[in-house]
Amino acid sequence: MLKRSLLFSGYLLILFSISFSCSSKETKKDNNSPDSLKHLISIPPGTADVKAEILKYSKDESDFICRLKIREVFEYGASISPIPPNSEIEAYISKNLFEKEENKIKEGEIVSIRISKTSVPGDKEYWTITMFNN
Repeated sequence: MLKRSLLFSGYLLILFSISFSCSSKETKKDNNSPDSLKHLISIPPGTADVKAEILKYSKDESDFICRLKIREVFEYGASISPIPPNSEIEAYISKNLFEKEENKIKEGEIVSIRISKTSVPGDKEYWTITMFNN
């Protein structure tokens, strides 16, 4: 009798569990939705998308050099160290990009850009503006 009662209780517990899981009001997200795939799409390694103020710029042979104050970091690519807010960096910008975006490059202008960090063995690291996001 005890054995039959335990078996019946176990059976009810299993039925209750199945019933509860089938009637759950939570809906699972589609694994192919844009939100679930967002983590697969990121910016390239060694880069960061930032909002920066152009403090000044000058020409150096074939490139331009911008002195930037980082206001906000939107996203980091893999293998890049955090950039503290309000830090100042120098970044190179190619002549082609400078000419293409010249109207955005003004002292005091706040721009949304992608910057890339490059390390040269035996030399210091330097930044490059690779694109304007706005």
